[in-house]
Amino acid sequence: MTIPKLQMLDASRTNSSVPKRGRSRGIPPALEAYEVFSSGIIRDAEKGVEELLGRHRLTVQARDTAEFRASLHASRLRDITFGYLDYRVAVDVTCETPIEDHFFVFMPTNGAGTFWVGDSAVESSTAKAFIAQPSEVLHFHFDVDSPHLFVRIARGLLERQLSRMLGRSLRSEIAFTFTLDQFSLISMRWLSAIQLLHEEISHPTPLSKIETGLTSLEDYIAATLLLVQPSNYSQALQSPGRTPASRTLRRAVDFIEGHLAEEIPISDVASAAGCSVRTLQASFASELGTSAVAFIRDLRLQRVHDELRDSSELAHYIVSVTEIARSWGFSHMGRFAAAYRSRYGENPSDTLARSY
Repeated sequence: MTIPKLQMLDASRTNSSVPKRGRSRGIPPALEAYEVFSSGIIRDAEKGVEELLGRHRLTVQARDTAEFRASLHASRLRDITFGYLDYRVAVDVTCETPIEDHFFVFMPTNGAGTFWVGDSAVESSTAKAFIAQPSEVLHFHFDVDSPHLFVRIARGLLERQLSRMLGRSLRSEIAFTFTLDQFSLISMRWLSAIQLLHEEISHPTPLSKIETGLTSLEDYIAATLLLVQPSNYSQALQSPGRTPASRTLRRAVDFIEGHLAEEIPISDVASAAGCSVRTLQASFASELGTSAVAFIRDLRLQRVHDELRDSSELAHYIVSVTEIARSWGFSHMGRFAAAYRSRYGENPSDTLARSY
């Protein structure tokens, strides 16, 4: 029996082959003027991407070599690079060393990719981005016509931003989950941050050309990734350890903040909190995951950092790093500078230099 309505359909066209789909939309407008290289020679392509990924081996199937053409477009701010990597054909890339100083967010604009993390394969697609960690040795496969947008973020920027958000030094390296769901509601904020980055790069007079604007833009992008992407610090970010639960520790923190520029014996803190030194130390460890001494040091570093960042050009000539550090209770400049570099990834003088 034939359904009457189906008799009216012309089924002959279903025997035709599926037409080949067109190329992906191509380079984002903001990056068109930022071509790093373009080449149809495999070894030239390796050299062209080496600064981005480090030394690596690029493999192309013999049947695809005629169609192969690699191109890289990228715009670097200071600690963030926004770019577009396209090989046109299917490729395999194996890096020789970890990426060390950077995190990468790879976002396919078409097609798909596969990244290997140890023995596990993690897929990337237009719905799912892949986050590469500094400790990883990159090994990935891009399908045919699978250009990837990428954001490379300096490890130091993320660590400095996270430290500011937590209000303390980091106890361990940042470890994100590898897949970022680009269609989830919270991840829409990441896409909005990328759109802002795109608009800033393409604008004829971008705010990021102003040093303070650049710092604010990069801090915003780093903070957005830290907030939207699950990591080993997600729980701490949802409830930063600046507001102790117990009344004893709240009194201790209030006393510390009120006397931060002075010498603060731990016995005085315990006395203000109404407990013994041993109980005080146990409270800091259980509630804030740190010691009282480390808490005081971190809070002082934050005050110095804030003051250095907020210094005007006039203040740069009047106030030195040493004076600011001493005003917040640091007496040994060598130990202060080492602690500052460990937390913020730069010298105090570098922070001050960017403030004017």
